[in-house]
Amino acid sequence: MCLKMSLDLQKAKTGCLCFLLLAFLSACGGGAFTQVTTDGRESYRAAALNKEFKADGMALLTATGGGTENKKLLGDIVEDVLKAERPDLHIIPYWKNLSIINMNGLTADYAGMLKEYESTGILNRDALKKLKDAVGVMYFLQPRLVSFEQSQSNRFSFLGLSLVKTHESRIKVYLELWNAATGEIIWIGVGDATVATENYRARPVPFETAARYAVEKIAAKIP
Repeated sequence: MCLKMSLDLQKAKTGCLCFLLLAFLSACGGGAFTQVTTDGRESYRAAALNKEFKADGMALLTATGGGTENKKLLGDIVEDVLKAERPDLHIIPYWKNLSIINMNGLTADYAGMLKEYESTGILNRDALKKLKDAVGVMYFLQPRLVSFEQSQSNRFSFLGLSLVKTHESRIKVYLELWNAATGEIIWIGVGDATVATENYRARPVPFETAARYAVEKIAAKIP
């Protein structure tokens, strides 16, 4: 009988703990806790850099690095952030730039330039000059996805169940400003972002969220 009472008591305690835990999780379910760490810095500035590039304008090139979908997203994010955060810069929209390149029969030159860049880190000067003449701007901005990683960890478990999860996304992005007349890199900015969410219903942090934080830090550093 004592054993039965002990088991019943144990079940009651377990049931009570489960009830309290569920109540706690329900109270916390309004939103996940999010922590963001960012850093932006100027990695390189050429001695020839001057403020004229603002008046001359710049065109966005296709982002490099990472998967195809992330490259497309990064290009859109760079354009959106620069329009919102840096209205002083005259930006030729990404899709408009691509249309001009295609209409002028420079698709093969453009594709070859980017392929060569992936292995060398250099935008071919001759190809840049052709783009300059077609698009009508002196400067081109090259976004580069250096790294993007996602991870998950469990912060709290109960009765073998993972109840509180932490999802983290880490990203590093480069923006390079090229002078198409000389083939020279005149400015490089680097942005890092780490975004972590913690909740019992937490979901992975999307690429777009982390990328936007990183690009915003770079945009603030453009001269």
